Order: sequence, then structure tokens, then C-alpha cells
Amino acid sequence: MTGKIFINYRRGDDPGFTGRLFDRLQEAFEPERLFMDVDNIDPGLDFVKVLKEQVAQCDVLISIIGRNWIDASDENGARRLDNPTDFVRIEIKDKLLNCITVDSKPRTSTAHTNTVTIKATTTKGKPHSA
Repeated sequence: MTGKIFINYRRGDDPGFTGRLFDRLQEAFEPERLFMDVDNIDPGLDFVKVLKEQVAQCDVLISIIGRNWIDASDENGARRLDNPTDFVRIEIKDKLLNCITVDSKPRTSTAHTNTVTIKATTTKGKPHSA
């Protein structure tokens, strides 16, 4: 693998675990192969643009899903994962759209559009579609 490892996580959701994982990965991989937004985006850069570029370049996206990942809410009480501008959602969706086709049907043509629906279930068992 010559590309990058991208760590996707929700701030405040098990931050100690994410930091420890990043530290362990630094022991095994060269720093330029690891990307975690806190450590890798310089002040003044376009945050969204850098995230999209890094997601596109990575070979591996590790998504840290903590206890409150699915039910995390914004300042208005709305579930963050339902917001199309949520960074965690954007990063995962972009990687899925650029890497795989989520479809079990055989293809007869190479020209097709990838469609990905992220479905999540709350800890209360209610299905959500993001």
C-alpha cells in the first residue's frame, strides 16, 4: 500500500480511543501516510477541500464509531448524521462512492452511476437513512 490511511471520527465521541489509535498507527506507518484532520490541516486552508482531497487519496478509511456516533446531535438537537453537510457523513459517503459499487446485481455495462445509502440504527433500534 502506497497511499494514505484516513481516520474518520466524530469529535467528542470517545476521543481518547481515537488519539490512542492514531498514536499506535504512527508507530507502524510514516507520518505522511496518516491523515487525521486535527493534525494535518494547516490554518487558512479550505477545510472541506482538504478533507475531500485526502479521502480521495486514501487507500484505507478507518471510521471510529463511538457510543454516541449515531445519535450525536447539533446545537438545534437534530441528528448530525442526517445532515448532508456533516463532515463524518461526507467523508464516509465520498469514500464509498469513489471506491465500490454497492450492488449485488451483475453489470452488463461499465457505464453506471454509483448510489450509496447510508443506513444507521440508533441504540433504541429505530432505523434511519442518511
